[in-house]
Amino acid sequence: MNVTLNLRERFERMEPREQKLVGIMGAILVVMLVLLVPVVLAATTASRKHENEAIRDVMSAIAAARPDLEKADAQKARIVARYGRPAPPLAGFLEQAASAHGIEIPESQDRPPVPHSNKRYEERQTKIELQKVGMRNLSLFFEAIENSGYPVRVSGISLRKRPEQDSWDVTVQISAFDRKEGVKAPKAGDSAEAPAGKEAP
Repeated sequence: MNVTLNLRERFERMEPREQKLVGIMGAILVVMLVLLVPVVLAATTASRKHENEAIRDVMSAIAAARPDLEKADAQKARIVARYGRPAPPLAGFLEQAASAHGIEIPESQDRPPVPHSNKRYEERQTKIELQKVGMRNLSLFFEAIENSGYPVRVSGISLRKRPEQDSWDVTVQISAFDRKEGVKAPKAGDSAEAPAGKEAP
């Protein structure tokens, strides 16, 4: 109360010109306060709006990427499941698949295993020679290999046409991939990822 009286007394002791200046300054201060409040509120609202829009964008991006993530998870699960069935010895496996489609394997050659992906995978490859094979039986033979459920794939093929109709001599390279348990995974790699360019279908 005393402070208010002191200020009022000081104001009354001022000259009219000084009182007028103080009044103008007071009016300016009031106007600034009146204008400042909406500006602060508008800035706060705009900031929150921007944050909300950013959150909505992130949520939309996650929702849009969900099918791709689900597809990647399914692919990873498929690879893990396939490597869960170790490929059998190739010689017997190929002989059985060939016999089921009327094909004989007169010659086969196993090659030394080759490590892949920091030795977490090992590729076994067998080269077989087929003679006088019809294209239909050959296709069925390849289909049986690809659909076997094992991590096995046709990794190379060479065809030579014979004079007879629908008769071919064929050189085929078959690869089987074994996943080594207990081998430390690469830091930047995926634990379920097959060797680059060597994934069995």
